[in-house]
Amino acid sequence: MTRTAIVAPLSAATERLLGAAPAPRRRKDARLSAGALVLGLPGMLQAAQPGDWEIDSAVLFYSETDRVQAIEPVIAVRRYFDTDRFLSGKLVFDSLTGASPNGAVPSSLPQTYTRASGNGSYTVGSGEIPLDDTFRDTRVALSSQWQQPLGSSLAGNLGFAASQEYDYQSLAIDGGLSYDLARNNATLSIGMAYATDSIEPEGGVPLEGSCLFGASASNGCTESGFDETRRTSSESKDTLDLLLGYTQVLSPSTVAQLNLSLSRSDGYHNDPFKLVSVIDTDDSAGNGIGEPERHLHESRPQSRSKRGIFARVKHMLFDRDVADASYRFQTDDWGLTSHTVDLRYRWAPWTRHAFTPHLRWYSQSAVDFYAPFLRDDAAPPTHFTADYRQASFEGITVGLEYDHRTSSGRSIRIALEHYSQDGEDPDNAPGQLRGREIFPDMDAFMVRVNFDFGW
Repeated sequence: MTRTAIVAPLSAATERLLGAAPAPRRRKDARLSAGALVLGLPGMLQAAQPGDWEIDSAVLFYSETDRVQAIEPVIAVRRYFDTDRFLSGKLVFDSLTGASPNGAVPSSLPQTYTRASGNGSYTVGSGEIPLDDTFRDTRVALSSQWQQPLGSSLAGNLGFAASQEYDYQSLAIDGGLSYDLARNNATLSIGMAYATDSIEPEGGVPLEGSCLFGASASNGCTESGFDETRRTSSESKDTLDLLLGYTQVLSPSTVAQLNLSLSRSDGYHNDPFKLVSVIDTDDSAGNGIGEPERHLHESRPQSRSKRGIFARVKHMLFDRDVADASYRFQTDDWGLTSHTVDLRYRWAPWTRHAFTPHLRWYSQSAVDFYAPFLRDDAAPPTHFTADYRQASFEGITVGLEYDHRTSSGRSIRIALEHYSQDGEDPDNAPGQLRGREIFPDMDAFMVRVNFDFGW
């Protein structure tokens, strides 16, 4: 079962953890560009020597209340060569189990749903948000990058990434250039990445708008067999990302960063495991108004274009603490607009000990074709989804990280975070749906442990 949308925040959380690791060590004679300083921590910028190795490792434990649990170990390795060249690699393994909302609405009656593979079924009790409790998957991801100077002020990097799940594969390449100017007080960077993904769900790819065959709610379905709801065995998607960045040293203790991003994807964007319920508006099926008559496989556009802007400021205080604030705005041609504010303060009361409180606020609007349900008195639109990740909601993350650095330069970090997500239920729900929770609010806890060292 694909769960890329869950893997993404897991990976982002681990990336944040690894991203907060000590800044890359530089050769003693190397220039310290603004780009290198932007993620640096006070006292952590050390001189790397040819042949040095750095190891950053992390383990993330993730648990949603009554839903998905995950564990994700990560190890990142960097090997330094001469003249500021280095090769880095990262290996990620994650395993997920639990239950995930399938997109259907709750009912006052027990509901039976056919599994996406067509083999077997699961039953949801009356009044409950339908969850598919067969959510199990593992993922292995490997990435590597080579970086080297291309001149006195120019540096380049080239990398690749690959990941494999049970039914999902992804391959990507990326490259970038950075140019230092204003006596290394500013860095202009440009980057590009291309990814190709393929999905091969067990049982095949659902036909958009077809019924969930074999479900207890199947009034009005015309399919006579499971195969009539499938259109192919696999699908693919290609994505191109462009990034333009500028980093400026504003003062000896302040660095600012501004990024502009564009993204375009073409191909299969549906989630083959998500449904949309068609509800009874006149009790024509005899179960009551607001009850699901049938469940349709969702239908999303075949392309998506995103635009984003990211701004960040880091400021050092008292020669030991760091205040870090960022804001991200994103919008796309599906109608989704999002805002993200991220605030951190690294408080280091003692030389080898630091505490970093973390607050992150996220808000997004719904895509234009989001529909928590469809009505039986109107024809289905061309595109529709009831996936809560495409709905309007807010999320808040609150966390605290403890960082201990040994006299030998090793680092142990432990972070605890809580995430809560709240959305709005539709105010026009008829019959038995009126007053019920339709948007699945969610709480999650994350514990992350890091151990970084080198030789």
